[in-house]
Amino acid sequence: MVTPTGPAIWRFRRELASGRWHRGRADPPLLPTRPCCGYAGGPVLVIPRSLIHVGGPPGAGKTTFIEAVLSRQDLLLSVARCVARPSRSGRRSSHSTERELRRFRDAGAAAVAAYHFQPGEAAYAGFFDTDLMLEIADAIILEGDDPLGSYDLRVFVAPPPESEDSLFVRRSDDSAKDARRQLDHWVELLQQPEGLGAWTKEILGTDFGALLSGQSSLAEKLRADALSKMQQIRHNPAPEPRPRWAIQQRWAGIETAGLVVVNLHRADQRSAAGRLVEDVARLRRDPELCRDILGPLGSRVPITAVAADLHDPGDPGLRKALARVRRVLQRRP
Repeated sequence: MVTPTGPAIWRFRRELASGRWHRGRADPPLLPTRPCCGYAGGPVLVIPRSLIHVGGPPGAGKTTFIEAVLSRQDLLLSVARCVARPSRSGRRSSHSTERELRRFRDAGAAAVAAYHFQPGEAAYAGFFDTDLMLEIADAIILEGDDPLGSYDLRVFVAPPPESEDSLFVRRSDDSAKDARRQLDHWVELLQQPEGLGAWTKEILGTDFGALLSGQSSLAEKLRADALSKMQQIRHNPAPEPRPRWAIQQRWAGIETAGLVVVNLHRADQRSAAGRLVEDVARLRRDPELCRDILGPLGSRVPITAVAADLHDPGDPGLRKALARVRRVLQRRP
């Protein structure tokens, strides 16, 4: 167990003694654990915690921003440095002496860990099985790659743009060609006698052919109906391609953030950083940008975007960004 230090230890002792870990609820929620967590399957107390992800391109200033958050909070905050390794086997959590984790520890993190994972569903479950999640903390900050997909707040730390670079670019829309290739592949699957199982496993993750193994006539009818509908769609003319708005590759992921921090290294970068901040504000206001980049289900909640010198504690942009993080931490579950 991590021993809290600084101002956090007094709040920790008071809440632990009074049973207020769950914000005054007399009966904290219970969650059945799994054997892989090291328990025998009985219930265990759940400590509600906020999850914050800090992403951005390499060298943008993610570690510096997290240091600023840690140094200005009296809460217990743990930090995980997350690295996706597609070619390696999935989940593991290990305390490390690498430079970034030492910086987190020196800035006041209650616990730190490196989490190397293979992208996919196992990464989500694997993170919650790590030793880091057994440590006492009010919130977990994840830096780097994204193993979970859903957070209380996403932060994107961006480098300032070069000269006249824009956040948005126009690209030709090849989605109709991609859809036609996918349709051709599905038709090829369904033309095979056992194609229903392969098709449903590919799109739903379940082999309906195996489920209907005792009802061959029903399985054949479903296969024939699906094949007929797809062949009809193939004969429809493809829509004309049109240019669409997209995010520049160097800022990929900025569209999903709730807080964007443009990290200033020099005073002469402030003008270019201001243009990027304005572009971020347009992203969820402009109907055409929303349609092309966010899609019909994308969030329309305005993004908090600031330009800040992360090394200047008095920078107004940094203070605004830290206040945004503080609001999330204060309303933790």
